[in-house]
Amino acid sequence: MSLSDLLKATGATDALKTGGVALIILCTLAQIAPIKLNPWTWFWKMIVAFFKWLGRKIGEGLNGEVITKLGVIGGRLDDMGHRLDALEVYNKAQDKKHDEENALAARRRILRFGDEVRSKVRHSEEHFNNVFEDIKGYNTYCDSHKDFENEKVKSTIEIIKETYKKCQRENDFL
Repeated sequence: MSLSDLLKATGATDALKTGGVALIILCTLAQIAPIKLNPWTWFWKMIVAFFKWLGRKIGEGLNGEVITKLGVIGGRLDDMGHRLDALEVYNKAQDKKHDEENALAARRRILRFGDEVRSKVRHSEEHFNNVFEDIKGYNTYCDSHKDFENEKVKSTIEIIKETYKKCQRENDFL
């Protein structure tokens, strides 16, 4: 005897049909009634959640290899990001060192030019202008780096400026 025959013999088939219809009517009434019980809404939410879950599982099955490769690529990107951060820190340190070396080179050019001016070596106006660019860059660096020793060229800069003014007044450039 099958399950279907057993249900018919015991009259359970009619009871299940009647109970099923009663359950549908009860759910519908509960949905309409101003009670906060919404079985149809809950039922459809469960159906939607099930199909979303099923879709994810099917997607994982079909795309498992792709997801694995994406995980590997993501790890490599993270590693590259860390390396890039380290390189940026290194470059900032190099830039700071480079800026200081430029300031020291400008200081040497200013002092050399000042020595030439003191030795009465004549210069062109363009040469003076070039040294004034060095002075401006040097002073800008010194202003933004208070710990950088700046006292070494102040008197030389004043001598250069005075000599430039004298050369302008007397039109005595090279």
